[in-house]
Amino acid sequence: MGSALLAVQGFCGIVGNIPLGPLLNQADAVVVGTVAESTAGAGSLAINLTVLRPVKGSNTMGSSILATWTSPLFSSTGLTANAPQASPLVGHTGLWFLQRLGSGWAVLPLATGDVRANGIYIPVPSGPLPPAYVYQTNASLHTKILQEIGAAAEDPATAEPISRLEASRVLVGLDQTPLLALLTHLSSSSQTIAKATGLAGLVRQGIPTAPLALSAIDFGAFSGQVQNNLSNAICEYRNTDTAGVSALGVLLNSRYQDGVRACAAHALREIHTLQAALLLEALFGDASARIRYDAVIGIAQFAMGFPQAGLADKATVIASFNPGPSVTREMKQHFPSQSLFSTNEQEYLSYWKMWLSAHSGQQ
Repeated sequence: MGSALLAVQGFCGIVGNIPLGPLLNQADAVVVGTVAESTAGAGSLAINLTVLRPVKGSNTMGSSILATWTSPLFSSTGLTANAPQASPLVGHTGLWFLQRLGSGWAVLPLATGDVRANGIYIPVPSGPLPPAYVYQTNASLHTKILQEIGAAAEDPATAEPISRLEASRVLVGLDQTPLLALLTHLSSSSQTIAKATGLAGLVRQGIPTAPLALSAIDFGAFSGQVQNNLSNAICEYRNTDTAGVSALGVLLNSRYQDGVRACAAHALREIHTLQAALLLEALFGDASARIRYDAVIGIAQFAMGFPQAGLADKATVIASFNPGPSVTREMKQHFPSQSLFSTNEQEYLSYWKMWLSAHSGQQ
């Protein structure tokens, strides 16, 4: 399933992505800038930025900013022997998040952990914004950031990094109105990757029409990474709306890839409605052991009154959950771990099939 810890291009190993909302609050300046030069020193990288567009702060177009990124990846001679090779930054344009450091500036990277040099900014095109993405100087900061990201999403040179950015869930905490407007706009883009980014974001936001739109696209038209992003978004869908749940049922069809089907089943497992439970029951004979297990757990959670929770807060919600008096000892005994389920599937499948048959008319 998706996780807040991702290994993606621009990073080395496992990193923790930082949501853009808190990052924007922490930054004293945000600019679209091009790297004029960069120099590795003792434990740091000095970056000279030419400002193309100021987004936050008092920097002006055409001005220069000397910023420092501190990282254990750098030694006095540049990259350490064990460090991955950072992509050359000179000539790269991006959204840079900066914090005052004495009389200078420090780069605020997009993640914590083993971050590479090309993972400390959001790649954006170097030219002027397309008309659809031009914003007023008095627009909200979140709107400005989203317009910059939207323009990058529709540019072939930066579309895939933006797709990965959306998949890392760093957009989720931004203001809903401009975020949904951008995702909706991207979902109808003529650019294939931009369209996928918009649809994935709308699914992640729980918009009921988005799973149905996904069911109509050709997943094979996308790269493997973009397909994974779409699948992970489906895993995170949480909305009891009947149209959205029905669309998840469509995505269970065998014509879809295994990752799509597995994530549709996982989303249904976490929705906890009778409609979802009945769709899960139909998966008891599925060829995938993972899907069969999710089907059992989904019905069990529905029966026991589990609260619905998103990916980020599931552990906290479940930890505070106390089953009501209608939850019997027998029900608890038939709530297996995946390893226990694999030892005697039929017992759990039979029990929950009978339970659902006995209770589905009472909902």
